[in-house]
Amino acid sequence: MAPIRFSNLSAYKPQDYEISKNFVIAKFPYNEHALEILKQPMRDVKKDAKSADIKQRIIETISADNNITIPAIANALGITKKAAEYQINKLKERGLLSRSGSDKNGCWVINR
Repeated sequence: MAPIRFSNLSAYKPQDYEISKNFVIAKFPYNEHALEILKQPMRDVKKDAKSADIKQRIIETISADNNITIPAIANALGITKKAAEYQINKLKERGLLSRSGSDKNGCWVINR
């Protein structure tokens, strides 16, 4: 097996890492705030961006027709009815969207 070259380590100070026979150990200074962040579960940034895009598209779709149904929103966006319901509920929780009137005869209200 050929030896691994660590040419990129030249950007770091020797006290920032250790190289042993089988490992490269990175050293990070202790920081209480950083420790709390590391304890949190990792978020999927792509998923967050896709979710934000869907929410924006739901708002745009409702802006064009505030009487549109959830199945029609799902169909227009190419997502499942359940996914549309989930995203709409998230928008409602954030106070960005509400429903006025009944489920059958009501309309969507975008709260800006």
